[in-house]
Amino acid sequence: MREKRCAESTPSLEVKRRREVMDTAANDDDKNTTFTSLQFTDSAAAKEKLKTALKPLQVKLRIFQEFQKTSLHTGEHINFQVQYTEGRIKEEFVKLRQSLCNEEAARKKALREEEEQKSQILREKIEKMSKEMSSLSATITAIEEEITAEDAIFLQNYDATLKRISQCKPSDPEDISGVLINVPKHLSNLKFTVLQKMQKTVKYTPVTFNPNTAHCNLVVSDDLTSVRGL
Repeated sequence: MREKRCAESTPSLEVKRRREVMDTAANDDDKNTTFTSLQFTDSAAAKEKLKTALKPLQVKLRIFQEFQKTSLHTGEHINFQVQYTEGRIKEEFVKLRQSLCNEEAARKKALREEEEQKSQILREKIEKMSKEMSSLSATITAIEEEITAEDAIFLQNYDATLKRISQCKPSDPEDISGVLINVPKHLSNLKFTVLQKMQKTVKYTPVTFNPNTAHCNLVVSDDLTSVRGL
């Protein structure tokens, strides 16, 4: 009877053990499922955290990229500014040189005109003096002939010859110093005079506009003195 009870109780113990094993396995499955779920949850949160932390770096990268783009554009604009400014400088100096050439030509013309005027005056003086010299020379020759004539003829013509001498009063040669070129007029303070004259033709503008700081809808004139809208 006792053995029968033991035999009957044995299957119960076996079933109990199986149940315990199954329960343990089930618990392990639940734990694994929970761990995996937590693992996925933590990973997603971590990724979001990294994405959030990465955003400032991405923003900074875009800033760098924009800066690089702007820098390249600025470099190209610098080259344009250099070429444009160099061209404007060349144009202005061409104008200055042309003004100097015009002034030089005008001064040379004035010098030549004075030369012609003074030369004409000198020629007239020389011509006048030549006539007087010829007249005086003829008078002297005639008187010298009277002096060397025979006494009878000399005495006969003496009064007339003496009167001729008294009437011959040639004028002194005119002063020709006035016909010299007025050199100081052409050379005195030449540089200062030319620059002073050029200043009258050049307008000084106390206020100019900076193209680098002008509004994008405004265009600064070539001489930087005015602006206009696009």
